[in-house]
Amino acid sequence: MHMPKRLLRFGVSLLSGGLALLYFAINFAPLAVASSLSQGYHSSETISVGTVVSLTKSGSNEIQTTTSLNESSLLGVAVDSKNAIVDLQPQGSDVRVAISGEAPILVSDTNGAIKAGDNLIISQVAGVAMKDSATNTTAKKYIAVASESFDNKSPSAKQVTIKQNGADKSVAVGLIKAKILLSDRQSSAKPNPFLAFVENLIGRPVGTAQLIGSVAVFITTFTFTGLLLNGSVKGAFVSLGRNPLSKPAIISNMIRVSVIALVILIAGVAMAYVILLI
Repeated sequence: MHMPKRLLRFGVSLLSGGLALLYFAINFAPLAVASSLSQGYHSSETISVGTVVSLTKSGSNEIQTTTSLNESSLLGVAVDSKNAIVDLQPQGSDVRVAISGEAPILVSDTNGAIKAGDNLIISQVAGVAMKDSATNTTAKKYIAVASESFDNKSPSAKQVTIKQNGADKSVAVGLIKAKILLSDRQSSAKPNPFLAFVENLIGRPVGTAQLIGSVAVFITTFTFTGLLLNGSVKGAFVSLGRNPLSKPAIISNMIRVSVIALVILIAGVAMAYVILLI
């Protein structure tokens, strides 16, 4: 049985690339995910790490904690230098604000316990986010997407009292990691069920570009593996028809091709999974 050398070389190249990408993801991707882009601003009030902040007015360098009244000027989340991979600090700035990437953010369970993948909006507590809900019709902006869960039993949770509907209510407030989103809230938009399934599967939020890239890699790998096995089976039947006595050699060759195809498939699935984690 003869297997095209170009096909075999392509398979080996795909396997090598997959292993290289897997190595990169294991060693370097966590650093990239945990970092963010931050810029320096000034505030006349005390801003702690994780506070959601807004600009005081358009074009200014002055910030304040975000509330439902100023969320239209939403800027980002206050961080310290260790949370930023790129840190721009103009003269006179005293607060670092992350505007992209993953950063710690203050959240509350005002709208219930938060799960990884939940969209976060501003809560009744100034500068503190909460999970979005279909019943909330006032929020205009998505702040971030939760990267981990939070409830009143979380290690960072602290109880505070807020006013809700004229009555006192005790809620838990704490820090979690989240992927900064900063986009307009579409209250009528329906969530993508496939994207939600993937996020629940891997336990973290996934971007549309990541999902498309992962699916493309998986389909390409699956298609190539199918072509490789199909060519191997066809070649085996042709070889048996020409020379029935070569059956042992043909079977041995088919096993080798099947092992190569399996390894390539595993590498492709690993690549697709790594893309979702980056």
